Amino acid sequence: IRSYDTNILRMHNIAKRSINRVLRRISHQNTKEFGRRLGKLALCFPILVCDSVLEQVQAYPNMVTCLVEGLKYCHPVVYDILTHAMLDQFASSRPKLKDDGQNLSLWFASLSSFSGALHRRYSKIELKELLKYILASLTSAKIIDIYILKDLIAQMTGIEILQDMSASEVEKYCCGELLQQAYSSALNINKRSKGLMHLRCVLEGCDASASLTLKLLLALAKAPDQIHMSAGSTQLKFVSKLLDDQHGILLQYVSFLQ
Repeated sequence: IRSYDTNILRMHNIAKRSINRVLRRISHQNTKEFGRRLGKLALCFPILVCDSVLEQVQAYPNMVTCLVEGLKYCHPVVYDILTHAMLDQFASSRPKLKDDGQNLSLWFASLSSFSGALHRRYSKIELKELLKYILASLTSAKIIDIYILKDLIAQMTGIEILQDMSASEVEKYCCGELLQQAYSSALNINKRSKGLMHLRCVLEGCDASASLTLKLLLALAKAPDQIHMSAGSTQLKFVSKLLDDQHGILLQYVSFLQ
């Protein structure tokens, strides 16, 4: 038995080194080559690959795009394992705020961005479980998870919350619907209509009783009453920012529904 355990540990270490070697070398220029290698490793060691990818994303946010593209060659089962691993990370007890209590932790912000980009790129990845997790978090007063929804809507639909608006953007929102649509077409935002329809279909579901659309809307509307007690920070600056962000995300969600 001891020899068997030793062999498993040795194979684990060999696989981990091979995966890390691929992840260190993957970039925007060689996504196809190293994406194929990552897909082959994922067939043999799916859990190790998913854990390593998530570790890489959380440590290096600038690698989100190339890692999402590199996962193109993975088997659908790997996507299910990756979804489970992501939810496990989101639900962990790790602090989602930095020590200063005013900013999101790097790992949480990076993982939220990765989640949105991943679901935008691959429609076959299970999305309903992530939406259920967000709904459960808001219902149980874990308000910080609202930023996952913000990134998901922004990535899949192109509806973003603008902090600083240029003069042209101000003029755009003063126009009528036809000019706004023309502006969106010029920015190629309409290319994300596929992601918008996918998100809407997942929210509505096949049964009206199982629809998450209204439940999520009500949870977002009730969130301000819980922010003061469950913001996870004693900094008034962050609490006020979270309150503003919550209102912005609510408007973002309503814009998506319209």
